[in-house]
Amino acid sequence: MIKTIIVDDEQPSINILKRLLNNSGKAEVKATFNNSIEALEYLKNNTVDVVFLDIQMPSIDGLELANIINSSLHRKCRVVFVTAYNQYAIEAFTINALDYLLKPIKRDRLNLTLDRIIEELGIKISSKKMDINCFGKFKVFADNEKVKFRTKKSEELIAILIDSCGKNVARSRIIDCLWSDFEGDKALINFNTTLYYVRKALADHGLEVSIIYERESYRIDISNIECDYFQFNEYVLPYNNVEDNNILELHQTLDLYREDYLVSNDYKWSISSSLNLKEKYIRLILLAVDYYTNNNDTQKAITLLKDAFLKECNNDAITYKLIKFLINDKKYSLALKYYNSYKKTLKELGRKPNKSFNKLIDKI
Repeated sequence: MIKTIIVDDEQPSINILKRLLNNSGKAEVKATFNNSIEALEYLKNNTVDVVFLDIQMPSIDGLELANIINSSLHRKCRVVFVTAYNQYAIEAFTINALDYLLKPIKRDRLNLTLDRIIEELGIKISSKKMDINCFGKFKVFADNEKVKFRTKKSEELIAILIDSCGKNVARSRIIDCLWSDFEGDKALINFNTTLYYVRKALADHGLEVSIIYERESYRIDISNIECDYFQFNEYVLPYNNVEDNNILELHQTLDLYREDYLVSNDYKWSISSSLNLKEKYIRLILLAVDYYTNNNDTQKAITLLKDAFLKECNNDAITYKLIKFLINDKKYSLALKYYNSYKKTLKELGRKPNKSFNKLIDKI
């Protein structure tokens, strides 16, 4: 495992990078710092493989800190610069930086950096990384190779454990969800057989993931699992305020919501989680739209609403705001197109647009 620290004066940037690194299955963030002085004090008494370092910081900037690291007792410690500006790239590499990452950091680009670190420093990774997609269709990957389960019930069993986010799930509940038509020993035999298939599939793909039994319940150890559902569910917007320092993290969270939660699997037990996630997604979209409206950037607000409409074409708030923006932008035909699509969807659901839409459309 790559031992790292992060040095950045912007806490939201630290949060994003820390989550990406810890979820990679290749790196462990030992500490984070908002200034270079505290980072140097840490490095005097601790050894790490890589420092992920922002360039523009008060007091000692990233370039100066990198020079200190390179000229001190930490010659084996490498530096990866993380910045929103590309004009420092040449200077960064002249001081022997291992890599140069531009914000916003993409997971695939970061993985290339981590692979390079592993190769250059000869670091051993004990097991493959487990990556799970829950938005859209449930998929499990081992280092980008799709894990194939022997039966559909095997895949659904691990999906239930993932849905619990590492908490205990009663065996009786799992049996009720997967084998409600079976009784007694027959249901228990099916459960034990399916659990064996799950463990075997993970082991066959080199995944060291523990499924733990405790007091008639089971839970999965999620410490080395990267999952879009975990990342989206864990995101907390402080005091519901979208500001310049957290809009980037909000966008990265919204990007995780490609489709509804487990929508392609049709698991009845996932309906509650799906509805909660959808409500959170809509709330975050509307907060982001308000942010761009307040900053007079209506085009970004419209783009967000269009993307959200494709996922939630029957949502009143999203559709109303989108049509209102388009009318104000004098894109009347496009506004009508979205309204008619919304109206058609509501008709299929046995609903009609409320009166506020009539007043809006009358303006065209």
